[in-house]
Amino acid sequence: MFRKRTSRVGFALCALVALYFISIAGYALLNHGDYATDTLRIIRYVLGPTAIAVALLAAGLWLKPDGALVTGICAIAVLISLFMFEIMLTLRSVEGAVGLSGYVAGESSGDPAFRQAMPPAYTLNRLNHELGIERPEDAILEGVPNATVLLCAANGAPVTYVADRYGFRNPPTIYENDIDLMVLGDSFAEGICLPDGQDVVSRIRAEEPATMNTGSRGAGPPLEIAILRRWGPRFTPDQVVMMFFEGNDWQNMDRQAPAPYLASALDASVPVGRPEAVAERHVKSADIIESWWDASAQSVDGFLSRRSWVRNLVALQQTALVLGLHYPKASAENPEYTHMLSLARDLVAGWGGELFVVYVPQVDRFVGILPSSAAFDDLRNHVHKATDEADVPIIDLTPVFMAHPAPRTLYAPDAHFSALGAQVAADQILKRLAR
Repeated sequence: MFRKRTSRVGFALCALVALYFISIAGYALLNHGDYATDTLRIIRYVLGPTAIAVALLAAGLWLKPDGALVTGICAIAVLISLFMFEIMLTLRSVEGAVGLSGYVAGESSGDPAFRQAMPPAYTLNRLNHELGIERPEDAILEGVPNATVLLCAANGAPVTYVADRYGFRNPPTIYENDIDLMVLGDSFAEGICLPDGQDVVSRIRAEEPATMNTGSRGAGPPLEIAILRRWGPRFTPDQVVMMFFEGNDWQNMDRQAPAPYLASALDASVPVGRPEAVAERHVKSADIIESWWDASAQSVDGFLSRRSWVRNLVALQQTALVLGLHYPKASAENPEYTHMLSLARDLVAGWGGELFVVYVPQVDRFVGILPSSAAFDDLRNHVHKATDEADVPIIDLTPVFMAHPAPRTLYAPDAHFSALGAQVAADQILKRLAR
């Protein structure tokens, strides 16, 4: 009787852990377009978990009762240990995530000095959505002029900059002379959580003083095209750089595509609005921005509840990342990106300038024990193909970052550039632009 009970308990424990791995494989198959499109992902998300589940079920069925029980106990212990490790990693990541969203020690995030500009967690695309903007000429494509912008909280202290007369992150003297270089991009270009002088565009500006930064958090290629169409002809820079972030720019194209004002902005015949009419466009934004600050200042719990902590915890995402086994969703080709690059190239060439794309790899490439860079290269290959087809030079930072003796140090805890990473990126961009 005891051996029979031992056998049942051993099988139940093995089956419980096997069920977890079967659920991973099942989720991957249900979302095969994201997780089961190539050999690497099929092995990681389907064959690997299935093999573990089958091995555990076989052990529970065919081993002697004592062997099945020991196997089940060990499997449960390992799985619990992995979840405990995941909880520890998640708690460590909370502080950086909260700081990135502007929660400053005390009540500093509610300081009236910051409330004129958007809170860190909000974007221009969301602002235009809230305003119901449909035409590119009515869209807000710039920050609030002369406002103090809160980028993040680092160690409980605010990191800020003062926007220029047009709402971008530039020194006020930048417009005293002709603009030679214009930088387009998202939070990497804006310089999230880096003080003035340490962000990538400031590093470039140290060598090329006439560099204009139009970067804005959450921007993607469609929004950057709209910004280029509005501001490029106003300043006609000799060189234009579009920064492409591997982490979300491909997805941002799909997310931003339904926005009517961005879809229309990809038609070169549709007007995109007068550049200098920034104040007029921001008249309606003040109340919305104020309401965002009220919501943002309510509690840290409110912020945390909007993130996918539970889903990531169940998937052991942080643990898989440390092991080098967390692969991004597969990326399909998107011909629309080639069209966007061609539109931008022709626009810049129209005033005699040259367009470049800067490819920014995400930190996940460099943090795992096992090499996982190949899992990210499908998107990188798509971007290279698009730039080739559009005849736009690409400055790929991936090889330079991979060759660095400590690539992880090129990124801050919030996964954006560290001060060192911004310097390495700026050096590579300047080196390529100078050719």
